[in-house]
Amino acid sequence: MQNHLDARRNPRYGKNGGREDVKTHHIRDAPISVDSKVYFESYTVTRSKISTVIRFGNIYDFNYVPLIYREFDKNDKEYPSTHFVMLNKDAMLKYCNIDYNALLDAVQHVPFSKDYSHSLNALLLEMLKAYDESKNSRIELLSTATTLALWIKDSDPYTEHPIAILNYLQSVKRSRTLTSTEQAEILSLIEAAQDNESIYVGAYLLLDNPAAAKIHFDKLPEESQKFFESCPIYHFMPNGQPTISAPTEG
Repeated sequence: MQNHLDARRNPRYGKNGGREDVKTHHIRDAPISVDSKVYFESYTVTRSKISTVIRFGNIYDFNYVPLIYREFDKNDKEYPSTHFVMLNKDAMLKYCNIDYNALLDAVQHVPFSKDYSHSLNALLLEMLKAYDESKNSRIELLSTATTLALWIKDSDPYTEHPIAILNYLQSVKRSRTLTSTEQAEILSLIEAAQDNESIYVGAYLLLDNPAAAKIHFDKLPEESQKFFESCPIYHFMPNGQPTISAPTEG
């Protein structure tokens, strides 16, 4: 999906956001890195038959970009979003000035759409990947991911219910043992008919049953197997015998 910052300015930052009128230009945006910190730079591109002129604009604090951010779906129709969905695993590990409270506030103030829901879940999974790659040292990533996953589970009408449950509980499982109530919720997914075989794989992994997970994993097409291996829930697929965690009461 393409993305851009809308040329219209957020009204709380002034009529033109302190910048010149760019209606005749194409506006672009890009995160930039300075001393392990991330900022946001906007610039305009004016094209003619004989030349392309690039004019660099303002550099903003990445956490508080005073512009309206929008993305385009596959039909080139724009929908509201937030620039925080641009963050990936590498950015989260590299930059030290990302305000995750600002991220949570921003994502929850955007109206839901099918495409925005996809972006939210992608952001969540990148967050979990970053936490795992940090060797469990970036606690703020896991805390933010858990809060985001819970909000998606409770509020997002576009994310499939089984996916939302597994994403939330895989976040929780990284910090503590799942309660008996949470394990029962996962069992209810297994007992229900699922069109997506991956649901069974993820569910059994969260229940510390990799043998059953492997049976369902082998039923996936090769391309789906490779995709599943790239997902953070594959973190729970052990190389040897599972270590069964006793459930706590819930």
